[in-house]
Amino acid sequence: MLDVNDFITERGGNPELIRESQRRRFANVEIVDEVIALFEDHRRTQYSASQIKGKINDVQKQIATKKKAKENADDLLQEKIALQKEEKALSESAAEKDVLLKAKVKSIGNLVHNSVPVSKNEDDNAVQRTWAPRALPSRSDRSCRITRSFSDSMDMMLIEVSRSLVTVDISCANGACFSTRPW
Repeated sequence: MLDVNDFITERGGNPELIRESQRRRFANVEIVDEVIALFEDHRRTQYSASQIKGKINDVQKQIATKKKAKENADDLLQEKIALQKEEKALSESAAEKDVLLKAKVKSIGNLVHNSVPVSKNEDDNAVQRTWAPRALPSRSDRSCRITRSFSDSMDMMLIEVSRSLVTVDISCANGACFSTRPW
């Protein structure tokens, strides 16, 4: 899964590698530039919010100084309230942009490895290897006997009863249970 930092060169990412992967998928390459632009916009908004927090702290210190001197600080209180509203709006905007950024990053698939053949559809794909499951005994062969422990046989009976299939053919001898039905 790709991370936002994979798109940002300054953070050790390689956006050109992601663009190449998108080309190999025959997907939109411009989405990489959109992610980078969204990241920059989110980062600027978040930086502005943190700068305003610093201004709020400065105003709060001025308010404390005026209150100690028994002076009126109403104008500073109004300024602080206005800065808090602005900071809240910017923080909410940064959070929305972060959600949008993460959604855009999730819409991009993982990097396509260089060994993966490139083709537009499955008809052009080269067969790398084939696989087939091992042969299973046919259902018509009812003579096969399956050895199970008593508890396994009871579990299988409970499963069959819960399926409303009440017919059970189990015989137990010398502590081992045998079933003439393939389970």
